[in-house]
Amino acid sequence: MFFQAGSASVVITPGKATDLGGYAGRTGKSLGTHDDLYAKALVWEQKGNFYALITADLAGLSQKAAGRIKKKIRQQLGIPERHLVLACSHTHSGPTLDVFAGMGTPDSCYALFLEKRIVSCVQQALKSLAPACLVAGKGKVRININRCWPEGPVDEEISVLLVRSAEKPIARLVNYACHPVVLGRDNLFFSADYPGVVQTMTEKVLGGITLFTLGCCGDINPQLRGSFQIAEKLGQVLAGEVIRVESLLPQGTQPEIKMRKEKIFLPLHPPSQKQLKKILVESQRQENKSTCLLEKVTWKRWADWACFYLSLSEKKDLPRKIPVTLTAISTGETTLLFLPGEVFVEIGLKIKKESPFPHTVIVSCADGVVGYFPTGKVFCKHGYETDAAFIWYQNLPFSPRVEDTVIRGSLRLLKKVACEK
Repeated sequence: MFFQAGSASVVITPGKATDLGGYAGRTGKSLGTHDDLYAKALVWEQKGNFYALITADLAGLSQKAAGRIKKKIRQQLGIPERHLVLACSHTHSGPTLDVFAGMGTPDSCYALFLEKRIVSCVQQALKSLAPACLVAGKGKVRININRCWPEGPVDEEISVLLVRSAEKPIARLVNYACHPVVLGRDNLFFSADYPGVVQTMTEKVLGGITLFTLGCCGDINPQLRGSFQIAEKLGQVLAGEVIRVESLLPQGTQPEIKMRKEKIFLPLHPPSQKQLKKILVESQRQENKSTCLLEKVTWKRWADWACFYLSLSEKKDLPRKIPVTLTAISTGETTLLFLPGEVFVEIGLKIKKESPFPHTVIVSCADGVVGYFPTGKVFCKHGYETDAAFIWYQNLPFSPRVEDTVIRGSLRLLKKVACEK
């Protein structure tokens, strides 16, 4: 099976001071760049069809923004949207974008710059196509911790999918489940956080381009946080395991690669008009009396969110489901599954366990991010991920049935791909 692949990398760091996304209540715009943000593309051609997997050092993209980028790639480069997938590393030290509300003001000029840079990245990757083979492996490393449950589950697996020519590596996709939040709200410098270190170190040692993707870590944080030095340390630990895994990989094969997409509908639990009015009154009252910047920003976001949906509810019934698209890329025994949310680790572990493939890699924050995908039991605990995060995503809260919906939809897609001849 003839298989060609190419890769490219472009800098997407803003050229001027902008608001930073990822945290609310920051004290000002960016002060500069600690380490550059990148967009990277792995493209391949098989049977005359072209495909692209794109990653970006960003907190996330809205479904609309991801759609615009895919449309431009189709219009300018001829690759259809169904052959494209775009994932973000979820760094909390990148520019604010329209995926979030209340975390600063998105820069429209930067949004246009970003779209052009990503299209350019795919174009450069297409120009570098060469005969290639593919091989996958996995290792184990623990730098993460469950932030919702003491001694709760984590996913220690680090996955490596390597694409190489006869002479050298073309690209590798690395996947690990840990929120890129080593750097906190007080950081005002652009940074890819620990994933940036992983990418820089593996590219330097192994060659080729490293695309970092995020596993299911909606409830998973780094064990250590607070400084660039810690981000460097944790990134080096992960990079070391990638280097070890890659050193043990066989030559690889030229598999038939399948990319399939499926739309599912996630269940929402919209509040009543009475509840929205109560939230609006209380949040406005709290905003007026707050002196803490973070509290003031948070109450304002609640008020704006309630006002928006109250106005919408007066015109029509609030939606009870939201459409999202899942993507699977199968290389044979290894399959990548792309999900458009911040997915809790237990959901990912269940999908991996029941997947028909020996090695399933789950990529979160892909093709737009619509919010957290929590497990059902977390709704009983009432935490940030179930009871508040949706206001920043400018969405309605999910129903506790979201866990089952994501798992069933994911396994249905994986089984369809596995059954294809």
